[in-house]
Amino acid sequence: SPPAIPSLPPKKEKAKDHSVATIVMAQRDRLRNRCDIVEAERDSFKQELQVQVSVADSLKSDNTKLYEKVRYLQNYNSSNNNSSRHSTGKSKTNMNDIDLEALEQNY
Repeated sequence: SPPAIPSLPPKKEKAKDHSVATIVMAQRDRLRNRCDIVEAERDSFKQELQVQVSVADSLKSDNTKLYEKVRYLQNYNSSNNNSSRHSTGKSKTNMNDIDLEALEQNY
């Protein structure tokens, strides 16, 4: 025969059930609060990410415009001073062109 399981008196059993239910509900409430906090953090991070992506796009656009201006000024300067350049000046310009081409490849 199975061993006898001692049973609690009805009042104590109800009190035990009530305390277990109270504990479980309190854990549930704490979990809900924590979930709300984590969701708020997630939303905040999403907004910050959107802001940072927007800033990065803006900076990339600005860099591209500046790069185009530098290239234009180099070509303009090169065409005005082409006849008066020495060989060292030409090699220096070529090195600047190479540097700018390498920079352009990054974008």
